[in-house]
Amino acid sequence: MAALGLPGACVQYPLMPDHLYPRQLELPQAAVCWLRRQAPGFGVDPTRIGAVGGSAGGHLVALLGTVGRQNL
Repeated sequence: MAALGLPGACVQYPLMPDHLYPRQLELPQAAVCWLRRQAPGFGVDPTRIGAVGGSAGGHLVALLGTVGRQNL
């Protein structure tokens, strides 16, 4: 994505069994909130932030897409 001029961020999430659901989703949600607040400083449109992930990260991305915007 960087080669296409698209900025990126890598977000980590806590693993089980030390952290139980919904903690795994709360940290990516917080990251999206932070990215939206910081977006103008990065020259990014805060309304056009996407998310991708594989395996458990893909599952968290799908959950991000199902929570209401009021949570982000």
